[in-house]
Order: sequence, then structure tokens, then C-alpha cells
Amino acid sequence: QRFIIDEVRNFDISQFEQLEHIIEGNVNEEGTFIGKVKAFGEWHEDIVVKPKSRYKMRKDTEFGSFSIRLGTFEVVKANSSLSEIQHANFFKMRDFFGGCMVFRDNLRVMPYGREDNDFFEMEKRRSKNAGMYVFSNRSCFGGVSITKNGNQNLKDKAGREGIIDNKASKIFREVVENILVEVAKRFIGRDSQIRTDKLEEINAKHAAEKAAKDRKKLLQKEQDRVRKSITKNRPGLEITKDELCELANILSENRDFSSQDELTRLKHELNELDGRLKEYSLSPIPKT
Repeated sequence: QRFIIDEVRNFDISQFEQLEHIIEGNVNEEGTFIGKVKAFGEWHEDIVVKPKSRYKMRKDTEFGSFSIRLGTFEVVKANSSLSEIQHANFFKMRDFFGGCMVFRDNLRVMPYGREDNDFFEMEKRRSKNAGMYVFSNRSCFGGVSITKNGNQNLKDKAGREGIIDNKASKIFREVVENILVEVAKRFIGRDSQIRTDKLEEINAKHAAEKAAKDRKKLLQKEQDRVRKSITKNRPGLEITKDELCELANILSENRDFSSQDELTRLKHELNELDGRLKEYSLSPIPKT
């Protein structure tokens, strides 16, 4: 079954697949999820999430099987496995495309996914424990897909603004909520060992990147200093070079320096040039 995120607003599937956390799979008539989960950029296959209870179904309460494709990202950049550019893009995109939506036959069912709609009670759970319940309506992309034929008890309200609040829709909502809670617990949330291990890797990576940036910044600063120093001292260096060449010529003539005054003068000139050269000396440039 083809799953459309939102053709109207044109959120590209390739962008969706860049998200670091994704739930993707099918939910059967009993409420069991079978599919795969992406956590911190790494896929985990053959994942099963069972419903929290065994539902007693009647013909008028069956919610039917459905598909789910829902993604999100770590809003706090320091905890994200995404690049800076990817993170910045998704942070902006959530204002336009964020929200856990519901699709019927590939058409969006309103008002689900709007910022003021918390159909799957994501924000309610996060208000109790945001570290455990990581899925936020505003920062989610995608949603669940139902069909008219396969989910006949999930009926539209008058005016097609939402699904009628009946037993089937309550179970449907409870099943989705359970999947979100269990995936967060096992793969993404604060209690997940995967999160603990991945955050250690991410923090080490960020620390190494910061150190590299700091070294590059320091090197650039020192290169600028050396460049400015050379430009500033060039006239003096030219003069000093000429004076050194003149002294070298005098010394190469094999003169008989019998005069004490002449030797003293030469020594004085050499000391002066030596002192001047030390003033022009450049401190070592840090290595990259």
C-alpha cells in the first residue's frame, strides 16, 4: 500500500527518510505492530509491539488493520545524530509539516496533525515526563494510514472534520498510543539502553568536532596574525636585509680590522641588527 505523507504540502519522502527516529510497519486487527524502527539513524528490523491488552471485538467495535509511518528527531541538537544542516532543516520544517496525521485512502483527515490537536495524547504524556515520552506532535512527521474498506468503524464526523468518537476509534487511538510509548521505552526514550549508548557516541563525536573547530579557528587566527605581522614589518625587514648584506660584504672582504673602534662599531651594528631581527620573529604556529 502506497503511503503518502502529504501530497498537498509536498513533504518529500526522501526528506522523511533522513529523520533519525522512524516507526514504519503494519498493525493487524488485534492491535499488534509488526515492522521496523529507526533509532538515532540505525534501523532495527522485525520489531513486534503487542497491544497492552487483548481486546474483545464485536462487529461494530473492530477498528481494522492499518499502517503507520511516523518519524521525528531530537529537538535538542546536542542529543541528535543528524548533521547541523539536517537538524536545522527539520527544526524549520516542523512549523510547516509537523504533526502526527491520519490519512484515509491517502487523503489527510483533518484536524489531526494540527498543533492544537492532540488526538494521540502525545503532549499530554510529555507534560508528565518528556524524557520518557519523546514523541511530540509538533516535531513528528507522517502518521497513520487507514482505508474506508478496511476500517469501516472509523467513520467520519459530519463535515468530514475528524473521526466519530466510538468504541472502535477509542481502541484505534489506544493501540497507536501504545506503539508510541513502547517504541520510546525500548529504542528512543530516557529508559532505553540504546539511547544511553548512542548519546555517549554522539557526545564523543560532538566533542571531537568541537575540538577540531577550535583548532581550525585558532589556526586561522594565528595565520591572520602572521600575515598582518609580515605586512606591517615588511619595510623594516627590507631595510634590515640591506644592512645585513652590507655588513656581510664588509666581512667578506678579509679586511685587517686593526682598529679597536672599527671592531666595536661592527659589533654594535651586529647586536643592533640581531635585536631588530628578534623583534620581527614569529612565534610558532599551532599545528592542525
